[in-house]
Amino acid sequence: MNFSYGDYVSSDGKRLPLTIRQGVSETNPGWFELKDVFYRDLTGDGIAEAIVRLWHVQCDGLCNGTDLFYIYTTRNGKLKNLWQYETGTYTYGCGLKYVMFGNKQIVIELFGRCSTQAMVSPGPAKFLVEDLTFSIFEFDGRQFTPSLTKYIPESLSNVKNWEPQIWID
Repeated sequence: MNFSYGDYVSSDGKRLPLTIRQGVSETNPGWFELKDVFYRDLTGDGIAEAIVRLWHVQCDGLCNGTDLFYIYTTRNGKLKNLWQYETGTYTYGCGLKYVMFGNKQIVIELFGRCSTQAMVSPGPAKFLVEDLTFSIFEFDGRQFTPSLTKYIPESLSNVKNWEPQIWID
């Protein structure tokens, strides 16, 4: 509920300190909100990592939300960030369809063709997205790194009010 995640870098390159207090951090215009914290050994060392899910809302006439994930482990009594990832929005593309956290692997699927994190790729209309992006991240002994990204042709989908699935294996 109370934690400093360091600097958040927005898609336009602006840095702002991201500190959550009582589950929320207000920014102008928008906010970050703690959604979930899960604990699971993802690195195979027998010690559970913390998987943190934040919801990041930005408002510029219309408010759009993205999922922001962090994975932390402890090393020498200190927290160490192993992975962070921000999706795009359901409004403009690259919103989260699902994510699966497993043994030394993260599988994520996004709506749209998403070549970078926090990608904004407008479809033909708001909430209407074609195709899917399937990505796998693998633990290399120090952090989770991309090992595969694949684009999957898919017919136009309306993703308004989509609730992503989160699996922890």
